[in-house]
Amino acid sequence: MKRLAAVTLLLALLLCACGGPANTIPDTPSAPVSTPDETPQATPDTAPDSTPDATPETSPEATPDETPEATPDETPQATPEASAEPTPKPTPTPEPTPEPTPEAPAGPVVDKSILLSFDGMYFEPRPAVDDAAVTRLAEKMTSLRDSYFADNKVYYAIVPDKSWYFRDKTDKYFDHKAICDSLAAQLSGFTAIDLTDTLSGSDYYVTDPHWRQEKLSSAVSALSSVMGFSYTKTAYTTQSAGSFVGTYGSKADGFAPETLYYLTSDVTEAAKVNNFQQPEFRKVYDSAKFSTNGYDFFLSGATPLTVIENPKAAEKRELVIFRDSFGSSIAPLMLESYSKVTLVDLRYMVSSLLPNYVDFTGADVLFLYCDELVNSSFLLK
Repeated sequence: MKRLAAVTLLLALLLCACGGPANTIPDTPSAPVSTPDETPQATPDTAPDSTPDATPETSPEATPDETPEATPDETPQATPEASAEPTPKPTPTPEPTPEPTPEAPAGPVVDKSILLSFDGMYFEPRPAVDDAAVTRLAEKMTSLRDSYFADNKVYYAIVPDKSWYFRDKTDKYFDHKAICDSLAAQLSGFTAIDLTDTLSGSDYYVTDPHWRQEKLSSAVSALSSVMGFSYTKTAYTTQSAGSFVGTYGSKADGFAPETLYYLTSDVTEAAKVNNFQQPEFRKVYDSAKFSTNGYDFFLSGATPLTVIENPKAAEKRELVIFRDSFGSSIAPLMLESYSKVTLVDLRYMVSSLLPNYVDFTGADVLFLYCDELVNSSFLLK
């Protein structure tokens, strides 16, 4: 600092000696006045003094009036403020992909202890065959024949239960073959007519255990070929009675209605029916009953005794059918060769009354029962 003060004094004396004022700035540039923090530049002929007070040479700082423009390399970089490391966000747990909502079933959801379903068909699970019930039926049939029509031609046909045609899918079916084999071994003098291969599972209603009349041509043909009556399939026209839900509708909700078809011919249109329940109604097909119980459309449903007369028959020939509800829809298709067909339902009529209402003279006799009734033969009076 002492050196700097001496230099400053020397410069002032030189200016005075040259006649210039001490307080003016010379017209010609001169070495800039060093700020107290700057070290003056050494002249070429003067070696710098090495004194303990000499400070290291530093880059001149710009004065306030001569602030140099910053070059791209000189632009001071903003020092980022120190900040705490960001707290890592927790990795979100991926939500499980929802399973697709299953479509609503096409049919009703049913209790398998009440109804089984395969291939779009429904039926009741069936128990094992009751051998005692089969024997009871064989004894009943034999007793009736011996008592009332010992000299007549007597036939029998057992209608397979719908479950029989799904036996490869469940063990809850009626063993139709076992029933037929047992009856054949116990019924002497009866002619058996096998209907097993004339039907399939689709020949029954979806919502009801009964067979469909429009699907019975093969069954009627099997009966006619053994019993010797005429059946002309082409004589019938298929009609629609409307949509209905059968008896399974009382066991589960959600059944879609299905169409009930029936067959008409000149014979069925001309036939006169007497079921002794509604004497004013004489037709084969009963539209009024259809609205309350679809299958009762055929012959007005199950009654103890029904007589059908066919005025178009070519000859007098009679048939007596011991039947259950399956007989209601097949009997109209057996009219062609018979002048009179009598249907007897022993579930509602005591056997001892038969002589009072049925004339068996010269008549063909047919027992037509389904597997279910065979297995419940105690119902027959």
